Amino acid sequence: MHAENVERIRAAAGPDRPPGGDHADLPGPSFESAPCKTTSPELRSGDLLVLQGGSSEIGNSEHMSVTWAGLAGSVDPTTSSTSADGAIRLRVKRIREGDGEVETKVEIGGAVASRQGINIPGNTRGLAAVPEEDLEMLRFGESIGVDLVALSSCAPPRT
Repeated sequence: MHAENVERIRAAAGPDRPPGGDHADLPGPSFESAPCKTTSPELRSGDLLVLQGGSSEIGNSEHMSVTWAGLAGSVDPTTSSTSADGAIRLRVKRIREGDGEVETKVEIGGAVASRQGINIPGNTRGLAAVPEEDLEMLRFGESIGVDLVALSSCAPPRT
């Protein structure tokens, strides 16, 4: 599907297509939340949210499971994380490493979807800097001749 879209864009641009017109955007180091009880639980600024690493328990607006088991041992207090392409921001308040839990405070709220990607900008111990999925996407981009490669950072929005 992606290759077909790239071909359509190239055909529409014609022979005068500027260099750097095609690019691949790699997600970078991230993990995702497990399914939630409701379609899109609403996280409100100021609320507490507990993230449970390596669990597939159904979540809600107070407790969510995440796919990465190493979360609690890899973040520090005050670390921030983003979700929903940077629209939601959480700040680590307390780490319960023995339980695999990270208690966070919602700084910027919003609706979060099941299997929502979560990104922790900066240094995160134990999370692959270049996941295998990114390498697969990079190889695919090379095979269709993309001009540029970008790495999504999901940096927290400026307030």
